[in-house]
Amino acid sequence: MEYPAKLYSLLILAALKLYSNREHPLTSEQICQKLLRGPALNSSLTPKTVRTQLAVLYDSFLLEASYLTEAYGGTLHCLLKNTLGHFLELSEFEESNEAALSPKKTRFYYWEPAVSRDEWNLFQNMILCNQYLSVSQTRDLYNLTERMKNPLSPLRYSPEHNRKYKQNDLDIFKTLSLLQSQITKKQRVLMQYGEYHSSTSLSPRGEKRLINPYAILSTNGYLYLIATPANTPERIINFRIDRILSLSLPSEDQKKREEIPAPLQKYFPNADHSFLDAPLYRNEHPVMYAGEIAHIKLLCDSAILNNVIDDFGLNLRIETQHSYQPSDWLLVTMNASLKGTEVFCTRHCCRCRILSPKRLKKALLANLQEGLALNSDCEEELPD
Repeated sequence: MEYPAKLYSLLILAALKLYSNREHPLTSEQICQKLLRGPALNSSLTPKTVRTQLAVLYDSFLLEASYLTEAYGGTLHCLLKNTLGHFLELSEFEESNEAALSPKKTRFYYWEPAVSRDEWNLFQNMILCNQYLSVSQTRDLYNLTERMKNPLSPLRYSPEHNRKYKQNDLDIFKTLSLLQSQITKKQRVLMQYGEYHSSTSLSPRGEKRLINPYAILSTNGYLYLIATPANTPERIINFRIDRILSLSLPSEDQKKREEIPAPLQKYFPNADHSFLDAPLYRNEHPVMYAGEIAHIKLLCDSAILNNVIDDFGLNLRIETQHSYQPSDWLLVTMNASLKGTEVFCTRHCCRCRILSPKRLKKALLANLQEGLALNSDCEEELPD
């Protein structure tokens, strides 16, 4: 088929997306040559037509930058060369002294995608390392992003390398779609949760439970559903989405979700409580343990400061000058869940001292005593 002239602007944009970038901008003549290589294009296309269409396109992107950038996924740029042979943006050239001296300069155009190659690389690494995606989903998403990043010579995903690290029986998109739909509609969901047994297979954990879903959060390499059991709004639970075996809709009389409970409301700052302040929630729930939030004061060896930041984020206070011993350790204060902090302090018990609250210290001592009793008679069983 022969393309009508009114579609030339779309074809010109397509050529710019395929063949141009900041280091390799194209003139109207070069764009015309690349377009005429296509056997289906009307051979009457001329560089003058391309030049006229480019001028209109460029002006349109200037006037409607926000809309067109969002609609087409990038921006159109126009460059001119100065007397030193360096490229300048058209606006920069017009403001320079050279503009008056050389008003008729060859224009070079290039397309800048809204998502850079470095950003595509980051997305692709996330896709390859995501344990929620099956082999086929990983392949499809990787190949899609590769075509968008490098349309002329895309790489291909080889599934054999990752087959044993990927799940094949989890449809993460179906799960997320249903959960997000119920969250948006403020409705409950029936969930069958699972747990691992010695066979390393995921098996049902108890009966199906009716829950109130409030938000989905990605952290620590996992996806979590923040929810409460039906009719128990004070009990906040973070469910691992990869351990959800099945989801279904409840009966009509059980559909309506309960309002966001008071302990959760501070994490939903907008008026309709639809937006989760994910960093705040994650920082106050280290290792994603829900439960009571308390004011925590710890004395930590500087050697574990990276671990403190990894688990509690940056919403904390660190002091180097204090009256506690050891004096060269760091005084760390923050608001965080008691259970999550207990896990952290147990893991780093040799480099972390709990100053307050007292119940947190009692929980840590109980953990250490139980662990000592469990392992103290095992020394003779250890090999030399």
